[in-house]
This record gives sequence, C-alpha cells and structure tokens, in this order.
Amino acid sequence: MVIPLHDNNPTSRRPVVTIILIALNLLVFALVQPHDGGADEARFNYEHAAIPCEISQGAPLTVDELTFGDCDDRGLPSPEIFPSKNVYLAGLASIFLHGSWLHVLGNMLFLWVFGNNIEDRLGPVGFLIFYLFVWVVATLGHVAADPSATVPVVGASGAIAGVMGAYLVFWPRARIHS
Repeated sequence: MVIPLHDNNPTSRRPVVTIILIALNLLVFALVQPHDGGADEARFNYEHAAIPCEISQGAPLTVDELTFGDCDDRGLPSPEIFPSKNVYLAGLASIFLHGSWLHVLGNMLFLWVFGNNIEDRLGPVGFLIFYLFVWVVATLGHVAADPSATVPVVGASGAIAGVMGAYLVFWPRARIHS
C-alpha cells in the first residue's frame, strides 16, 4: 500500500474549507465520539450514524431489525430504538464519525494531499458543494448496495474517494510522493 505524503501541485490560496473539514473531523473523533470499542461506542454509532436500513425505509431501526440484522418486516410490532432520530441528519453526521484513529488520520491525510488542490481549482464554496455532493453519492451508493443493512456507516471515505477521483481527472499526470 502506498501512502501519499504530498504532491507536486502547488496551490495559489490557503485551503480554508479543507482545513476546517480536517479540524472538524479530528475534533468530533477526539472530543465527541466515544471510541472505547464497547457498548458506549456502539450505542453512539447506532444513535448518530447513517444506517442503510433507516435511510431506505425513512425511519429509525426497530429492536427486531437490529436483533435480526435486516429491514425485513416480520409483521410484528417492534419499538424503535431511537425514535427521535432523524435518519437523514444522521447521514450528515456520519461524514464526521470514524471507526478508529487510523481511519480518521488516514482519511484526513488523503483529504489534505488531494483536497487542497481541488479546493484551489473549484474555490472554497465550489469545493464544499462538491465534497457534500460526492458524499451524498457515496452514501446512496452504499445504501443501494445493501438497503437492508443495519450496520452504521461512519467516515468520510466516500467523500475522500470523490475528491481523489476529481484529482485524477484534473491532474492525471501529477506526481504523488509517498
């Protein structure tokens, strides 16, 4: 595996949006999201992260859906685990949640190496719109691949992949140093 450390593409302005996104991701992971590997982390992720089953049906998971691990309607009444959860806002929250320090630091490294150039090319507002657009596409693609999944989706990996794809389109011959 090759880890990018920098590229040979100079930028003409400070990547303010990229810096803000990196700071937000690191702050949320370090100060808000529990990462003890136990019940607190699982509860937090189920309460705050996007879950394909919830997005595909537009409602929070029920006890039966979580127990059986899919969205199949068994015809039995089952209470929602987090009834006040807005499943669509949870999708947005997911972009700032990560599974581990390695996950968040890896994503932020890739965002720094490739995002600063995309932001320079599109401008701060254009970059933010692009970043959110590719995040939506990646999340919907994940949901479409398994709409009955009950596993929380965390991380900015889909948005980062979109940024990397744009970088490849704009600078196909750029040298990336590892």
